[in-house]
Amino acid sequence: MTNHIHFVIACRVEELTSGMHVALGRYAQSFNFKYERAGHLFEGRFRSRSIEDDEYLAYVCNYVFDNPIRAGLCRHREDWPWLGGALAA
Repeated sequence: MTNHIHFVIACRVEELTSGMHVALGRYAQSFNFKYERAGHLFEGRFRSRSIEDDEYLAYVCNYVFDNPIRAGLCRHREDWPWLGGALAA
């Protein structure tokens, strides 16, 4: 995505905020260093939703997998390099 990212992760709710803070903070520092810039990289706080059942998990995963297609960044899920091993699982 050009202006946001999606994660589907399994974690304890208590660990989500600190984990996102560390991950996004480190990414922002690396990005700022690489492009010789300073300041905030991400706007606002992240949003999260709990997934309580397999049906909603399948819906969310399909939404995330198809997001680059809807944005016109690729034609097929397999063409999006940032899915990593998600499609193989």
